[in-house]
Amino acid sequence: MKKLEEIRLEVDSRRRTVADLSAKVEKQRARLPQTRAKGEDEMQNTIKTMQHKENKLAGAALAGSIFTPRSSCLVLQATVPGGAS
Repeated sequence: MKKLEEIRLEVDSRRRTVADLSAKVEKQRARLPQTRAKGEDEMQNTIKTMQHKENKLAGAALAGSIFTPRSSCLVLQATVPGGAS
């Protein structure tokens, strides 16, 4: 249970980080016409960071899905003869 809670906290943190970066990209896109050269570089760096964080979020979410109560039930059904359906 402790491991599940740690994974949940990690996924929540990564989800907030990705949401914050997404908002930052939108703000930078809105400013882009005024600050073309510098704005494009800033936005590209933010997009790279956001993609990296999204990949980490996906990995953490996948790790969390392994320990869900539903998967525990499936393991129980598969290992116990005549397991409850």
